[in-house]
Amino acid sequence: MKFSSSNNIRPVILIPFTLILLLVIVLFIGTGYVREQQAHGQALQNTLKHFKNEFRAQLDNDAEMMHVAIAALFEHQGIFSAFQARDRQALYDLARPIFEHFKKEHSITHFYFVTPERKTLLRVHQFDRHGDTINRLTMVQAEKTRESAFGLELGNFGTFTHRIVVPWRVDGQLIGYVELGEEIDHIINDIAKRFDVQLLTTIKKGLLQSTVPDLTG
Repeated sequence: MKFSSSNNIRPVILIPFTLILLLVIVLFIGTGYVREQQAHGQALQNTLKHFKNEFRAQLDNDAEMMHVAIAALFEHQGIFSAFQARDRQALYDLARPIFEHFKKEHSITHFYFVTPERKTLLRVHQFDRHGDTINRLTMVQAEKTRESAFGLELGNFGTFTHRIVVPWRVDGQLIGYVELGEEIDHIINDIAKRFDVQLLTTIKKGLLQSTVPDLTG
């Protein structure tokens, strides 16, 4: 019986071994890549979760701050008198410095005095616009529940504003509403810097109402 030489045996062994080795390497690299992607995905999910919690906490804190600020306004005798007299100019002269302080210290961008009929007596941030009826959700909710209402609302120019509306009562009688609002860009940018991420805000079209009576600033 004749045996094949070692030169003939070596290719027969090496070729399958090499293919198996290559397959193992490919599987190893592929598994490592999948694990790395999963790790990145989990890290992203954790970041988004923390971001969402921080965002909600900031909104809650700002809502509390705005509520306290409005409560202090209710104690301002000059503002009360001007509002009761429907004296827009006097009310503006008194409220304007307060608004400038709110804007500088707390990034407040919207400040309203509204009658019990939901008609705008004064936009401190836009003096010339008044007399319109506000039909935004927060205002309607405050009217229906007779309690403070706050939330995010989308404006005509695609900006989100965090608003709080507080009913103003004197001796149990509703005399109107005061509303404060802040555009939320500064909140998002601040949290994004802390988490070292870049954000793109999108809106799910199906959640928007086809007709909105009032989404003005």
